[in-house]
Amino acid sequence: MIVWYYRRLYLDPAGCCVECEIINNQATKSSEDVPCSTSTVGDKTMMKLFGRDVSTLNEWQILFFQEQIKNAKVDPKGRKFHPDMIRWSIELYARSPAAYHHIRNSDVLFLPSPATISKYRNNFKATPGINEMALEELDRIMEENESLPVYITVDEMKIRENLVYQNGEISGFVLGWETNEIATHIIG
Repeated sequence: MIVWYYRRLYLDPAGCCVECEIINNQATKSSEDVPCSTSTVGDKTMMKLFGRDVSTLNEWQILFFQEQIKNAKVDPKGRKFHPDMIRWSIELYARSPAAYHHIRNSDVLFLPSPATISKYRNNFKATPGINEMALEELDRIMEENESLPVYITVDEMKIRENLVYQNGEISGFVLGWETNEIATHIIG
């Protein structure tokens, strides 16, 4: 039976919903210690965990917990994630890979594997200059609308110092220089 651990603590039978009490009674008979199962846990358990009505959660929070419950029931190699969960995971991984690995390996949250994160991050080749795909998207939107305010921004940002070997090419160096100085900023 696949189970979902909340803060890695077992919920006592008195604090569980009716469905969980039945599971705990069955587990006691089979001399196994089984916490609440996601296959039988619904809004009642969510309300107990949050101490409030689930309807007060925003869309992102609901999506996040639905994804956690859905992926708790699936084999780790067969998990599928909503695109917003993948974006959030990429952001978390970019801020701190060590923290991402710690959260993922502690079984507190079900997150995409680092290989999945890398596939999404390396999907588009970043090149200096104007992004043609962005211009094509602007053209498409302008065809659908008569007028639309458009802002073109130029921004400098700090990038992680990291060289990537992809398709027989090392990327991450400053372009246009004689030396192999590693790039630290980009202008987008």
